[in-house]
Order: sequence, then structure tokens, then C-alpha cells
Amino acid sequence: MTVYLLIFSLLTDPDIEVKKTIFRGCFVLILLVLLTGGGLFYFLKRIPSSGGSDGVSSILETLRAIDLKKAFNLEREWTDVSGRKLDGVLVSGTNETALIRVLPSQRLFRIPLERLSEPDQDFVRSRAKDLDAFDAEYPPVANHWPQRAEGRTRPLNLKRKPEGSGWTTTHYDFKTDSELSPELAEALAITCEAVDVAMSSSPLPLLWGRDHKKKRPVFIYSSLEKFKASGAQENWGAFYVPLTNAVHVPLSALTGVHDSSIPSQFSLRKRDDYRILVHELTHQASVGYLVLGMPAWVGEGTAELYSAFQTSPGQFTFFNQRSLIRRYLNEQIGFENQVQFMSLPLPKLDKFLSLSLHQFNRQTAKSPQGGFCEYAAALLVTEYFCFADNGAMRSYLEAVFTGLSPSDAAELHLMRGRSPQQIEALITELWQGMGLTLEFVENPDLNTANFKGGVGINFTFPTR
Repeated sequence: MTVYLLIFSLLTDPDIEVKKTIFRGCFVLILLVLLTGGGLFYFLKRIPSSGGSDGVSSILETLRAIDLKKAFNLEREWTDVSGRKLDGVLVSGTNETALIRVLPSQRLFRIPLERLSEPDQDFVRSRAKDLDAFDAEYPPVANHWPQRAEGRTRPLNLKRKPEGSGWTTTHYDFKTDSELSPELAEALAITCEAVDVAMSSSPLPLLWGRDHKKKRPVFIYSSLEKFKASGAQENWGAFYVPLTNAVHVPLSALTGVHDSSIPSQFSLRKRDDYRILVHELTHQASVGYLVLGMPAWVGEGTAELYSAFQTSPGQFTFFNQRSLIRRYLNEQIGFENQVQFMSLPLPKLDKFLSLSLHQFNRQTAKSPQGGFCEYAAALLVTEYFCFADNGAMRSYLEAVFTGLSPSDAAELHLMRGRSPQQIEALITELWQGMGLTLEFVENPDLNTANFKGGVGINFTFPTR
């Protein structure tokens, strides 16, 4: 209608300058409409379809559906059966429970409907038809870390595909370019399913926001040449593609074929190979981290944490966590019991805690020595917020997954009025008791780390 009025004015106005002005305005308006429409069309085409995968595309679909809840006014004053009141937002609900984010603390509580007043029960049930589909995206999590987690504690449901090109398990789809023996398929299934057991039994909402019905793809390549052709870089042992949510790994990383002349190498290297796989599987299982735009240390630290807690393929241990982490860090330089870190340089947290994944990858790509320090910092920060800071990590993740921005959730649940320097001091004090001195510096490099060697061993960190 606006365009028609402009054209009518252009045709009837006797002033030629006015005509020119109106014509220019009409042209600009039409151009803006075309650009906006084209941009919208391009954006819609760029959003990946689910395509049968369980990648970022399906997470986007889930989050778009969850955003529909904003059409309802779900914030209200809640009253329990004893008359106590609180302000909160209904995140999800069924005919039995309500998941409420309480304001202003932004803490999440799963409350049985029978504990709420009748008007509140009616409110939740009136929305249950709309919210029930979302409740599956917020399954309950444990209240405490388990002692152990093993892949054999649940049925593997290992099945060979009819076409003979791979196997499937309860949560995974193994795709291969050659025949995979039943023995190796079972070993791989136990390792992968152990990751799901370990993550789903932790007190962190690591598996929220995903379609649990879709199996997670793992591509296994019969040769390093085919593995590299899939997009792997020269020094990669495995890699993960967020868009398809697929993990890619060479067969050689799963067979334990190593130099037998080096004492104890099989056990160390075997765990080291599976460490890389576990790191990528953790990213795959918690793909919601990427979609929600959390800082890089959250995803990388979580993946490193589970790699460190893997005590053998298919088994995770969650007690004596700092001893496991220290051993894990020592393993990274290849001399588990012979050489130990005495001091370790880490990046200052004032910038590190807000690094995006792109910035983190750019930082770690500068040098292997500096990259080691970045990953170590992500691991130690994650361990601190998970185990030493009253479960702050859980509250942070729950707040982000239910609508709070990562920065606001971090200020409220992680920092809590503390500065990055204060967090550095707390982490340093924690590890000082383990005989490890942490130094938060600009541009950390392993060449400045101090090591303690065993009898007759002199060690200088190798140049890579």
C-alpha cells in the first residue's frame, strides 16, 4: 500500500523535484524489500536440515521449538500447599511435575505438582499439552557424582547392519569402509556407551537439548589415508564435525598396535588413543554447548575432564579426581611415572573465561606448547567449578539451558562477585596441596614449566 501511494504521488505531483525525491524514496524502499527478502531466503536455506543426523541442525530445531514457550506468560508467583510463595518461570511441565527456574536466584527446581497449590497445578496442567514435548529435553540429573561408570552396566544392543557396513548400539551408529570384526565392534561399543553412561549419571545436565532417539554417528576408517581424506589434519587422532554431529576416527587408533619395545606402552598408549576418542565423543554427546554459545572452556574443559577420568577403555572413575587429572597431564608428555609436572603455566583467566570457540581454536593453533596450556586451563577451571565450588557448574549449565545468557549465568553462578584473579588464587591454592604450582601468565608456554624426573632421568620438554 505504501508503494502504491508513493507511485500515485509521483504521477500527480506537478513539482519535478518532489517527483525525483519520491522516485528515489520508492526505489530505495523496493531495494530494501528485495534485500530483506533475499537475506531471509538465504538464511532459511543456510539453516541445515536434520537429514537424519543428530547434529547442530536437530539441536536448532529443538531450541526453536522450545522458544515457542515464549508465546506463553510462564513467569508467575507460585504458592505451595503450606502457603509459601516464590517467583519463578515454568521451564517444563507434565501432569506430575513442574520444572521451575526460581527468580531472582535463577536456580532450577523440579517440583511434584502435589506440592503446589491447586491454581498452580491447574496452570501447569493447562500448559502440559504444550510443554510435555519439551520435558523430554530436560531429563532429571543425579544429585552426586558416581563412584564409577562402565559401558557394560547397560545393554549394548550391538547389532550388525544388514548391508555389512557397520554396527549399531543403543546410542551409536558405527559406519565403516571395511568389515569390522565382532570383537572390535564390541570393544568400541563398550567404550562409546561408557561415555553415555558416565555423562548421563553425572550431576550435570550434559545431555539436555538433544534428540535422544537419534543415534550418534561414528565413522571408522580402515587406513590413515582414508582418515586424512575425510578432513583430518596431520596430527589428529580423531575429530568431530558439529554440523553432522559425527566423530571420525582411524581404525589404527582402536587396535592398540604400538611399539612393543617400549615398556608399558600398550596400556598407556591404549588409554591415550581412547582419550582422544572420548574427548570427541563428549563433544558429540553435549553438542548443545555449541548451539548455546557457551565460552570455549566449558565444552573443552568438559571433554578433557571425561578424558582424564577414563581409567581404562570403557571405564570411568570419579573419585580422587585431582590425582587422575595430575596423572592425565603427565601422560600428555609421554612419561607418566618417570616425569611429573612441578609447575605449569596457564593463561590468565580475565580473557580466557570469555574466549569463544573460534578464539580458543585460534589460540591453541599458535603452538602445541601453548595449546597444551590452554587445554590444561580449561580442564582445571572445569574441575574447580564442578568439584570445589559447591556445584557451581551445575547451576550455571541449568541456567543457560533454560534461557539465561551464558554471561549472566556466569556472573550469577560462577563468579558470584569474585574477580578472575580471585578464581586464579583459589585454583592455585587447591593444586598447591597436590604439589603442583600453577602460574597464570600472558602467553603461557610449556617451555617455562618445571618438571621432576625419576632416578637417573634428565628431562627437557621436547620441541614439537
